[in-house]
Amino acid sequence: YLILVGGRRGRHPRIGRELLKLEDEDQVIYVVEKLVTWVYRRAWSGRLLSEQLDDIQFEKFRQEILHEISEKIARV
Repeated sequence: YLILVGGRRGRHPRIGRELLKLEDEDQVIYVVEKLVTWVYRRAWSGRLLSEQLDDIQFEKFRQEILHEISEKIARV
């Protein structure tokens, strides 16, 4: 599975940025849950995630998410 974040459809579409690749469905579910929690807790209201990733620097976001999930992913 290839997990992309920050994509957008509509008048000004944008392809999501690659977060990581996984081989197990349980890992995918876990990562998606973590992403939703991250967005819920830290995203700014009224702005699309794709726009926010530019402001918060995608690589910093990616490293934070990967650090948070690394232990669990290794065990699954």
